[in-house]
Amino acid sequence: MKQKGNVSMLLIALIIMGSVSAYAGTSWSSFSTTVPRFNGSGYTSYQTKSISSEDAEVDIDYVGGDYEVDIRLVSQNRNSKWERNVVDGMFFYIPNSVQAGERCRLEISNDLSTPVKVQVEGEWRSN
Repeated sequence: MKQKGNVSMLLIALIIMGSVSAYAGTSWSSFSTTVPRFNGSGYTSYQTKSISSEDAEVDIDYVGGDYEVDIRLVSQNRNSKWERNVVDGMFFYIPNSVQAGERCRLEISNDLSTPVKVQVEGEWRSN
C-alpha cells in the first residue's frame, strides 16, 4: 500500500511539473542561432504564451560581424511587426497580439545584401 501511495505522489508531481513547463512564457530562454545569408531567417525555440497580448522581451548579447538583424515574434496565427536594425547589447519589447496558450518564437532575419551567415545570441521571453 505504501508503494502505491508513493507512485501516486510521483504521478501528481509529474502532472504539476508538466503543467508549469507548458506555460514557460514568463521564463527567460537563452538562444543562439545562425541566420543564413542574403535575407535568411533563423529561429529560437518555441515558448507558450502566458499572458494574452503581453509584450515579449528580448535581450541581445551578440550579433556577429557588426551586422544588423531584424527580429519579430511569430506564431501559427499572428506575426508582430519587425524590430529593425538590432545590434549587440540591445534590449527591447515586442508588442504583439499572440493569445495565452499559443506557441510562439522569434524570427531573426538579416538584409538581402548580407553576404555571410550571422550568429545571433541572447535571451527572450514571450510573457
